[in-house]
Amino acid sequence: MRPTILKNNSLLALAAIFLLSACTNLQTAIDRGNYDLAVATAAKKLRKKTKKKAKYVAALEEAFDKANAEDMARIERLEKRNNANAWEKVFHLALDIEHRQHLISPLLPVIDEEGYQANFRFVKTDIILARSGKKASELIYNEAKNYMVLARKGDKRSAQIAYNKLDRIKQFDTNYKDMIQLSHEAHELGIVNIVYTVTNRAHAFIPNRVRRQMLDVNVAAMNTFWERYHVGNIGIAPDYEMELNVYNIEMGPELINEKEYQEKKQITNGYTVVKDKNGNAKLDSLGKEIRVPNTKWIMADVLRTTQRRDACLHARMIVRDLRTNSIVANRNFSGRTSFENCFIEFRGDRRALSPTSLKHLNNRPLPFPSDGKMLLDASCQIMPAVKSSIRNTNLG
Repeated sequence: MRPTILKNNSLLALAAIFLLSACTNLQTAIDRGNYDLAVATAAKKLRKKTKKKAKYVAALEEAFDKANAEDMARIERLEKRNNANAWEKVFHLALDIEHRQHLISPLLPVIDEEGYQANFRFVKTDIILARSGKKASELIYNEAKNYMVLARKGDKRSAQIAYNKLDRIKQFDTNYKDMIQLSHEAHELGIVNIVYTVTNRAHAFIPNRVRRQMLDVNVAAMNTFWERYHVGNIGIAPDYEMELNVYNIEMGPELINEKEYQEKKQITNGYTVVKDKNGNAKLDSLGKEIRVPNTKWIMADVLRTTQRRDACLHARMIVRDLRTNSIVANRNFSGRTSFENCFIEFRGDRRALSPTSLKHLNNRPLPFPSDGKMLLDASCQIMPAVKSSIRNTNLG
């Protein structure tokens, strides 16, 4: 019996500690002004409980009243400011109160185990939400209209600000006045048009296929909400130009390098029977003749011919604000490509050739690639970096 009593006493002690800790945490949250945390915690502990602990009921009542009182005091101060930001804050504070009231509504009436019924003074949030939403919408709308005056004169930043302000009204009213039409107009006026071009400043000819390769950047995939990319003539004056300026082309000569060398290898050429002093073949433990391999050196004279040509293309991405004729970004790119072909000829014993020589044995002389092909390969080297630079340049 004694161990059972000790065990039960321990469980009761742990339960008491847990309850004391829970109550202490709730009171600490209230004392520190964390009212919503206290409301949520107390409501969770009281939910689905037939017998509601008096301490939890008292904590819920105190935290709820203090939270609502604090929010209502802030609402009163904000309403006196009578500006768009203040009314927007009032709207969100009313939403906080509404959420808090919805949290405890399913618990009502809240009666503790001693018969005390908690008193919760609910706020009519619908009135506050309607008033603050209307005031905020009106003031934000007027601000947006003022920015639209500048936007219609060509100020794209003002158009973007106007759009963002109109977008804020959606939280209060999704169909306020002519907000939808005005938003569409603000968006169109705020779009930044960017033209991508390729220019040749290298004093060297660039074939059309190389130019097409450098212009192929899939601008449609790079468009953002505020940025529209174009290639070539777009019919309107662009805001920015992203010029890929090819300023230097290094086209190496056609090089042919010949090297002569000799390769040799020791191979087995038959076997010799080992004999004793009497001229008889020696035998091993199994009675078989003992033989030793005969070796000899074989050689081959090799002529290795290497064809090589290198090319390098240097380009610079220059981003210009065409409205101010100023450079806003500048980045360099280099693309290198090489052509190499190796083949051999030999005289002598093929078996003497090394694995490296054998690898080139079946190769034949190849025509050197044209300047256009070398440039095309070099441009392919830089285009991934060029496309990444375009994507990562924020102009909107």
